[in-house]
Amino acid sequence: MRHIKDGINRIKEQKEAVLPAGVKFLDEYLGGLYPGEMTVICGDADDGKTALMIRQIHRLAIDEEIPVMIVLNGMSERTFLACMAAFYCSIITNDVHQVYSDNVCKDEVEAYWLMLEKKPVYFVDSKELTAKDLDNFKQFVSDNGIKVLFFEQASMMTITGWKVSRLGYYLKQLAKELQVALVAEYEFWFNDYEQPLSFQQFEADHFSNFADNIIGILDFANHQVFVDEKGNNLRGYVRMKIMKHKGLISSGKENVFYKMRLMCRSRERATFYEVKMADLDGVKNIMDTFDCEVIPTE
Repeated sequence: MRHIKDGINRIKEQKEAVLPAGVKFLDEYLGGLYPGEMTVICGDADDGKTALMIRQIHRLAIDEEIPVMIVLNGMSERTFLACMAAFYCSIITNDVHQVYSDNVCKDEVEAYWLMLEKKPVYFVDSKELTAKDLDNFKQFVSDNGIKVLFFEQASMMTITGWKVSRLGYYLKQLAKELQVALVAEYEFWFNDYEQPLSFQQFEADHFSNFADNIIGILDFANHQVFVDEKGNNLRGYVRMKIMKHKGLISSGKENVFYKMRLMCRSRERATFYEVKMADLDGVKNIMDTFDCEVIPTE
């Protein structure tokens, strides 16, 4: 039994502990990242989900020196660190691993590594976690004063002992128990960007039910809406939309970003290795759409 005053005081304490979301647009509409809440970033592959997460990590851990932990599910630690370096050093490349061998930016990257070593950023691979290990994980988070948990590619995450269909529930409970802000990256959440969004369009994996906020990153490289008055396709622009905010479906809270403000990789020259000679009628469309090099397979 608790008096309602206790609940009001907890809300006030939570508000005082709010953290910056890392993007002015999100801070304005979400109010930042709150302890005990789960924010989900969703979108298609290569739309900028991980880059938005990296932007938030830099804002929190590097600028504000707020302890954060990154739970890796799809990327290796080496690849994620390369993405962080490419973002911080403004390196535009198709292969982020070039940051380890590119002599042009070698000094800048090495200076970044030295700086990053002194910042409160922690890694763990989800493959190392099982339900039995979660107590150690929670203790580590508490002992190091970690304020935000970032789950890279949560859609690929499996923890032995957790039911995949209830992953959203478990992550939300983790945020509440540890009183940390939790940011989860999720792929392929919605099917038709142009239709009004509703819960029926979300996958039935409970993420939509337990997420406090849902941010959609929509890549409109192929969409008519991003053709300017001269008929030029404004490639490189994405739309960020708040689709859910504390239990309510958002109505039109969105902003347009130049992709390089979010992305640490460039898709200007993608290589399609799976194009067969019989499909060459569509090659020109592919090249025009992606401004890429097409290599037919034999």
